[in-house]
Amino acid sequence: MIKNIIVVVSIVLFSILSEGYATAQQNSRRPFFYELHVALQSSFGPSESQAEIAGGTDTMYYDNKKHYSPGFRSCTLPEFVAGYYKDNFKFQGTLGYFVQDIGLVQDLSTNEYPFILADMFSVKVSALLRLAKSDKRAPFGLTTGVFIGCLIPVSYDMNDQTKADFGFDSIQPAVQLNWGVYYSYSILLSKKGLYAIAGATMTMPGTIGCIGKIQMQPDSPYSTIRDNIKMYSLEGFIGIGIHLKSRTIAE
Repeated sequence: MIKNIIVVVSIVLFSILSEGYATAQQNSRRPFFYELHVALQSSFGPSESQAEIAGGTDTMYYDNKKHYSPGFRSCTLPEFVAGYYKDNFKFQGTLGYFVQDIGLVQDLSTNEYPFILADMFSVKVSALLRLAKSDKRAPFGLTTGVFIGCLIPVSYDMNDQTKADFGFDSIQPAVQLNWGVYYSYSILLSKKGLYAIAGATMTMPGTIGCIGKIQMQPDSPYSTIRDNIKMYSLEGFIGIGIHLKSRTIAE
């Protein structure tokens, strides 16, 4: 079901980008832009407030128990961006989708167990400042700023064996609010408004909420120390865009 939705959304976003390019060819003067990104996301959790369970026996730990916390694998994701620019300022919204592979990692050890596959949407709203530009009349060049956003899980698939071994009950859905920094550099490819862009974003400390809450079965051999799964991300992306004020570029 999720894959079918993504296919439909991708077709719609491609249609929007194509329509924007056609509009640019008609000398539109509207200061809007659209982008499609492919991003590589590397995620990690806060060391002091991450979800953690404890149980079993481990003499190397202070309480003689084994401790486990979530770990995150890198993933790729498509992103769609729509924005508005005026002078050196840009304001944009970003929508992304990804499948996050989350493992259960034992502290002070390399032991890892498959845990959760989570289908997630990422939403960001960014306020950006253009620091350097290749064209005074268009939103290209070096850009930086901040974003606020949220991570919205839409489904969780917990590994059955890990669930049985540790006595997990379920993952309670939740939404995580976050903020971070943004950097990008874009280059104009044609006078019709087509451009290439590359950049990076990084989540900063200070998140609100979480992407899910761990719930254990009453007879589980493990107890919950912290139940909120939190996730920070470092993302690098490349993409193409179209901005609709093409007549100004061409002049």
